Amino acid sequence: MGLIFGVCILVVSFEVVEGFFTSQNLSSSSKSTPHNSAPKQTIVRYYQLATTNRQEAIKLLSDPWRRQAATQINDNWWNSIRRVEVYAFKTFAKNNSKAKIKVWLKYQMKNGQTPCESLIFNLIFDRSRNQWLMDSVEPNSVIQNPYCNSK
Repeated sequence: MGLIFGVCILVVSFEVVEGFFTSQNLSSSSKSTPHNSAPKQTIVRYYQLATTNRQEAIKLLSDPWRRQAATQINDNWWNSIRRVEVYAFKTFAKNNSKAKIKVWLKYQMKNGQTPCESLIFNLIFDRSRNQWLMDSVEPNSVIQNPYCNSK
């Protein structure tokens, strides 16, 4: 399943469980500490845009990854997806310029299947644009499952 350039409509749920942050925590925490939650917001925004406007989604990738993504997007695969739920996060590291975040995704395929995937994104803060950008996927971090769990 070609994940890295995914698609999503965010399904909102609000709770923190054992260090995992669901998408609603992202929304609520952004009100009090916008800089702390910004890397997560970038990931969610990427998947939201990818469902309707892949070219805008790609703008949330770092320049090197954007150049690579422009040549590797598989429209046939993405067109088979109804939506992707970003259902959990776990932050491994974050400072003012870099973040490493594990994300759990649930794909709602048009054929009725609902495979899941987890992966670790590396993000960078682009000072010239004043925003977080997805920079890469951690090597060997992608785990695909026919079912979902956040552990």
